[in-house]
Amino acid sequence: MPYGQTNRHSFRFVFLDGCSTAKGALPEAFGMSHRENVPGPDYVNATMRYSAFVGWPENKMIGIGINNGQVDLNHVAFITGIQTDMLLNGATIKAAIQYAAGRPDTHNEFSPDSMKVYGFWGLTFGLDN
Repeated sequence: MPYGQTNRHSFRFVFLDGCSTAKGALPEAFGMSHRENVPGPDYVNATMRYSAFVGWPENKMIGIGINNGQVDLNHVAFITGIQTDMLLNGATIKAAIQYAAGRPDTHNEFSPDSMKVYGFWGLTFGLDN
């Protein structure tokens, strides 16, 4: 590989559900832009396909825990909400995160900015495939 390139093949969509995955240079490791909200024409002008990297900017409790004697499924509901909105409603990745953050089953634990999206915020599953 040429010097300075970590990955000659750029990935289309990377979603890392782990603590602090949006810190550091992980987008570059997948051959993606490390800028937020990259305009579509930037990809077209560079003859690249749209891509997005999604991760957590900080440590976040992930998984199922016990809260007041009940199973805490807020995180599961948040991630499921993102997938549901993208797959069933054709939402963009950024819009799906906003949708999931507003679901009542997440109990206001997440905000639309809970996750970072580097690259093209308008990415959908069917875009230019």
